[in-house]
Amino acid sequence: MGIKKGKMYSPELINRAKKMLLLALQQEGYINSVVEVTTKQINQTSLTVKFDVNKGKPIVIKKMIFKGAKNLTEDDFKEVLINKQEDCCFTWFFGRDDGEINLEQLKYDQYRLRQLYLQHGYLDAKIKSVFSKIDFDTHTANVQYNIVEGKQYKLKDTKILFDNNATSIDIKSL
Repeated sequence: MGIKKGKMYSPELINRAKKMLLLALQQEGYINSVVEVTTKQINQTSLTVKFDVNKGKPIVIKKMIFKGAKNLTEDDFKEVLINKQEDCCFTWFFGRDDGEINLEQLKYDQYRLRQLYLQHGYLDAKIKSVFSKIDFDTHTANVQYNIVEGKQYKLKDTKILFDNNATSIDIKSL
């Protein structure tokens, strides 16, 4: 954050630290967090800076929509995504998804879905957008991925052609 004991006080530095705290909290899913800064003069050359942080409640994904997905299932998506829909019950139990949104990973989840489609032969697949609708009253969200799958390509056969001028071939190096 750039703030250390004994460092020169500057309102710009404090505001930058406050914004960094809010950004870090948002990335962890605490979108409605509040950071208040208070200063108290100790003597003529010193002052105390106090950050009061109210994290609020995390935003929980109640529903994930994969619009346009026809050939891959939600189970396929669940294996690669960081952000997952909350499991219906026993979220405290090991292996269950608590559904807390991680905004920083949301953009990377889009790339993870694209990679999954590539692995399944959908070379033209596009994840057009990701949209999250957040209800701050209930601290819940719906996340929608807009997917264009395109055509699936399949490998029919493989041929290996050798140069006729080659004198020796090391098969293990292939």
